[in-house]
Amino acid sequence: MSAAQATPRASAGSGTTLLTADEARALADRVLKLSTADATRVTIASTRSGNTRFADASISTSGQRANTSMTVTVTVGRRRAQATTNVLDDAALKRTVDLALRLARLAPEDPELMPELGAQTYANIEALVMPTRTAVASFSRPSASNCSTTTGRVGRVRSRTSSPWLPAAT
Repeated sequence: MSAAQATPRASAGSGTTLLTADEARALADRVLKLSTADATRVTIASTRSGNTRFADASISTSGQRANTSMTVTVTVGRRRAQATTNVLDDAALKRTVDLALRLARLAPEDPELMPELGAQTYANIEALVMPTRTAVASFSRPSASNCSTTTGRVGRVRSRTSSPWLPAAT
């Protein structure tokens, strides 16, 4: 098995890339094959976050982080449990599934337990709305038409004169 099969995008657990839909589907399929439970649900969250630190009125540090975590929820009889990991190699996936199975066997029976939903089909959604993108782009990148530049003792200063989110200057 290649390294790409063992860990989707090798850095997916804590790198800078997010899983694609195909990579997430392949990861879920690998986990489902490992489970011997009556029902198994795999939840995958691939996220990216960033941070910027300001000191003395300027950016001092910044960074970004991507993380992919996977939660396995298993049902054994009328008992249910889950385990989570962000390590995506085969050994860690097996340990996570085994842990969820052990926890489910230890859990008390749930008389109100509802069965898991069957396989679901989800529509692809184009989440980008062009008017919003245009408004955000004009707000975050000052242009000559909506900013003024002045020079003084402190150097060049760009100030916004109009914005869709700020009240008009009076």
